[in-house]
Amino acid sequence: MLQPSGYTHMGDQINSSYDAPLKFINDVRPTSPKLQKENLSMISLSGNFETESVDKNKKARSVICEIIAINPQFGTQLKSYLTKPVIQQIEKEESLQLLAKIKRITIISLDIMPQKCSNTELILLVDKCFLFLHSIAIQYEGYINVVNLYDKNIFFSIAFGIYEYVDNDQFDETCKNGMLCAIHISRTIKTLTGIHSIFIGISTGMTYCGVIGHIARKYYAIIGHSVDTAIRMMNISHNRISCDYDTVLHSQIEKNQFRSRGLRTLRRFEKYHVYEFVIDTPIQEYVDTTSSLTYCYPILGRTRELGYFNKILDEIKLVDRKYSGLLIEGIERSGKSRLLDAFVRLARARRIRIIKLSLHVIYADKAYSVIYHIILQIFEAEDCETVGEREKVLLDKLSDIFVIEDFCYLNALMRVHFPLSDTYLSDTDWQRHMKTVDIFETILKELKINVCILLDDIQNMDYKSWQFLSSALDNQNIIIAMTMLKPSSWDDLSQVEAEIYKDKRIMNHELAGLDLDLLPVFACQFLNVFGISEKLSSILREHKDGHIGWCETYLTSILQTNGLDFLKITPSEAIKRNLIFPDSSLITKLPIELMPEELSPPLPWSQMGILDVCVLNENYFQPTDKDCDITELMSKIYDRMNPYEQDFMKCGATLGRVFKRSMVENVMPNAIPPHTSRTISEMIRMRILECAALQRRDFHYEDLIFCIDTTRQTFSDMHHLVSCHCSRPTITHRLPLPKTPYAQCKMLEFKIAAFHKMIYNMQTNKERNEHHTRAAKIYGQDAQKCNSCGSDRFLRILREDLLKEMEKEDVVSPRISMVRRRTIESQKLVTPKLTPLPIDTIKTARTQDSLGVCRVSIMPTSIDIEEEDVLKKEENKIIAESRFQKQFSSFSAEMIDDTAYLSSLETFHHVDYRNCQCDSVVSHLFWRMHQHIEKSGETEKVLEFFIQYSAAVIQLAQSFYAINLLSIAAKRCKAEIDDKWINDNTENNIMHKGIILALMGDAYNALGNYDQAKRYYLLAVKCRDTQFAIEKGICYNILRMFCKLRAPPDYTLDEKSMQLVVRNMELASYLRRLCSIFMKENRLKMAQSFALRSFRIAFQSIDSFLEKGQIYLATVRVLHHTRSIRVLSGELEEAVEMGIKVFKISRALHLNKLMLIILPSLIQIMLWTRRINKTVDFMWELYFLADEDIDWSAKTWYYALSLDLMLDGGIVLESYETSYNYYKEFIGD
Repeated sequence: MLQPSGYTHMGDQINSSYDAPLKFINDVRPTSPKLQKENLSMISLSGNFETESVDKNKKARSVICEIIAINPQFGTQLKSYLTKPVIQQIEKEESLQLLAKIKRITIISLDIMPQKCSNTELILLVDKCFLFLHSIAIQYEGYINVVNLYDKNIFFSIAFGIYEYVDNDQFDETCKNGMLCAIHISRTIKTLTGIHSIFIGISTGMTYCGVIGHIARKYYAIIGHSVDTAIRMMNISHNRISCDYDTVLHSQIEKNQFRSRGLRTLRRFEKYHVYEFVIDTPIQEYVDTTSSLTYCYPILGRTRELGYFNKILDEIKLVDRKYSGLLIEGIERSGKSRLLDAFVRLARARRIRIIKLSLHVIYADKAYSVIYHIILQIFEAEDCETVGEREKVLLDKLSDIFVIEDFCYLNALMRVHFPLSDTYLSDTDWQRHMKTVDIFETILKELKINVCILLDDIQNMDYKSWQFLSSALDNQNIIIAMTMLKPSSWDDLSQVEAEIYKDKRIMNHELAGLDLDLLPVFACQFLNVFGISEKLSSILREHKDGHIGWCETYLTSILQTNGLDFLKITPSEAIKRNLIFPDSSLITKLPIELMPEELSPPLPWSQMGILDVCVLNENYFQPTDKDCDITELMSKIYDRMNPYEQDFMKCGATLGRVFKRSMVENVMPNAIPPHTSRTISEMIRMRILECAALQRRDFHYEDLIFCIDTTRQTFSDMHHLVSCHCSRPTITHRLPLPKTPYAQCKMLEFKIAAFHKMIYNMQTNKERNEHHTRAAKIYGQDAQKCNSCGSDRFLRILREDLLKEMEKEDVVSPRISMVRRRTIESQKLVTPKLTPLPIDTIKTARTQDSLGVCRVSIMPTSIDIEEEDVLKKEENKIIAESRFQKQFSSFSAEMIDDTAYLSSLETFHHVDYRNCQCDSVVSHLFWRMHQHIEKSGETEKVLEFFIQYSAAVIQLAQSFYAINLLSIAAKRCKAEIDDKWINDNTENNIMHKGIILALMGDAYNALGNYDQAKRYYLLAVKCRDTQFAIEKGICYNILRMFCKLRAPPDYTLDEKSMQLVVRNMELASYLRRLCSIFMKENRLKMAQSFALRSFRIAFQSIDSFLEKGQIYLATVRVLHHTRSIRVLSGELEEAVEMGIKVFKISRALHLNKLMLIILPSLIQIMLWTRRINKTVDFMWELYFLADEDIDWSAKTWYYALSLDLMLDGGIVLESYETSYNYYKEFIGD
């Protein structure tokens, strides 16, 4: 470790000089096998180690005493190398072993790359950096843990959360302090001369913190996975701050401040989700400050519409107000969205809360979609992307308003999974809807602030959302302003549009064109100039309707022909030209947060230094017909494009209004990157396309496909920006701009929706089908769960899995009998002798991928069946125990030697269900793929897609939308079954029909409609079997056999047996679902019958481990309720072993809900079995994990178990007063 200059390095022997007599206390240290393997010896509490090393202590003390005699300040200087906890322990004359603890801390790894310098300058730079970082770290309760000097860099490690806090709630600030410290360092450290660049990585997690090392050289060490993760994050973070998801989650900083860098592979095969903190960089000197979204042009005209809105704002909070909302309707490109942006400015000036949403076409298909996004904005929870995050926000915001039993009414509305209450189950669908509306009205009343809801394109609104918004109009604190595309015919009105027109609480206003005198002003804004030629102004004024869309299209056509010259001239030169200069207040960009009257008027053009103007040249395009339609102008623009530009635009139009550049390059045949760059540059220059990243957050390139339909920052293009940040050089790397501007934009958007529709319709049917087909195939590669959830399918179809297994199977592999090697009789259990297999044979068998058999069961085996009591209790128990011991011995050598078994969980390191992005995948990618499949005309894999899509939305708590999708899939499936030419695929059609019926039952089950769910489950069962009778005694024997059996059964793997396996597993899955419905209806005998039959059928087939696990748990749950079995039967030691295994799996996969369920019971059992050390470790796990719980349950368990630990174990983690204060604050009231 590098020491700062000016001090004498004497090692770390200061600790030995301060060693005090050790006291006998309870040992609460965690045992770490890793430390034992690395020979990192711990200090023994018994004092034996101290006795054995007396001589070494005396030598060390004598050396230090001699140094102190020479330099009296030596002790003070040594303290600068010790952390505060170590100094406190030494001053109290207590053992340093008390510092050993498992903590969750935040680590900053910082690499500083110095410039070329001499050794002396390098030493001085290290000193400066150390003092500088130390002065920053202490401000945020951090300390420098490691300093190392390498050949080309200086490494620092800063730890947060080491200090003990008097108030435990202060721990919540640990991660935040670490993040703020990293930001502070990143912004200020380059003020030191001699630094070339920096690398910063941050990680948060559980670590071991304690004093380790030899008695002559002890030091306080921090050891854990998060320490290594921070270093790996640092290595890929050149001049940026990168962190893991735990840091994002616990930093208390808004998620929109972090940008995903995707799933990165760091150090061999370990994968991490890397996030970058987006630091607001200062604006470069050479960049115009008005070239951003913080400045915009003032709105032109619309005085009457603004007056209407101001009048409605004046009447807010009035009980007898005339209007509660305003509807603006008009044709496309008439300025509706621009008017909403003006409304935003007016409402903010009155300090009214703004809720704004641009409605997409997808909203019309999904029930509650609009009101869902509105409520998220009300709760400021737009970044909540998972079901758990939304549940936590709802409980936090509404727990003081509603009882916990009423939260289930929000399941369909807010896409959550709260447990269904008895009252909810007894209500009809209409009663549930009205109760949900009442809850929504109560939420609005509790706001007690004025709210303005602004909605664009409400023709895309779903009907259920309108019912909620209609009730909101009765709230005197709410006003709603909406825009709608003028319908072509009154017969084409949707139900939502018809009711909005009839609503007397809403003022309807049709938007007309601009005043003709304002069209030249609009042209100046559109072209970002102060003046235009007089000839161009006269052409624009001749358009009789004042249509903004026509003006935009005409200017685009002139730009295409290069008919405009953009000049920078002085006012004196401008006088010599025939130019028109509108009022400077109308063409000067103003700060978006300020009103025009709050600013001083801009200078007139005659007093400016340099003027941006444009003049017509000989290439300008003049329409021959003054009444030329906008469609004709667009057609001429398209015709003048070269073939490559036309193909590019047609592919882009096929992908949607917002599309990803790489998608076009893949869909477009014969795409050439240089031509693509020139085409993008030309389309942006012509104002046909714009960089979609201007209006959206800065997403990682791989994530753009999931964010193409995200909300824009503004409704309209009131900024008229052409430049973007994609090709802008940074401060540290001032590279020259590319020769082709805008060529680096990765996400593009059509500025005019009409142009997008026109180009799409100009394609031939063959071209359109080919483009949709290619796009569907590309989307299909990512149409699965997100990386955080394992990138697997949402619904595993057994037939597809088994067919893949058969394709991989080696032809030479031995055929194995499908029949069990054990037999069942009605009165006794025959126990054959088992011969252990050789270890080599077992290893060879494990490597055969064709046999997906789990050789070591993780299911519980201590299940006692009542029927077994009649069948020779003691004798069978002895035989079974001896048999199990032999089997374990046969596998133990394999488990020890097989390194793949020990590290199997490491392959799932990147799986983190807390960071689930499946909602974005389903909302955008699956919906786009759905559109492409529908329009491509191909029906080969349509049913498979609908099944995966429906399963996905059910898992994401969107059951109503799943029912709509499944209804479409059911019609397609019925049509395929009726077709005679598809009779060869009858088995596939039956499989699809059964899965669709089962998923339909799952959707109704989630909604609490158990009668409908049961009806669909029964239909699914009838697809495979019609027998419902079952013999109870035989099933009990079968259940006992499969629960006790650990050796893998032998199967025959061929096509015929696979088909039988598929049918049996599908039937078992449907029976399991039916069993769950009878359980909820408290019909336990029927539930038991179907559970046992499902169990028997499932465990006679190979593979499908997940489904077998669900069937196993369902069977145990039913038999436990019917008191047919006693789970664990008091076998506490096995319960602890099983609980630890499940906890390790849950922690590896970040299954927090499961860990929070397991930990309280596991801690209690450990306390009963006197495993005090592990109990304390798990208590800390529970304490830190409680921060991620959706409510206060985990924290309450922690304080309750702390009292148990104090009473039963004599260990004080939390005092009685602390627990009692927690009870009074959170539980007592």
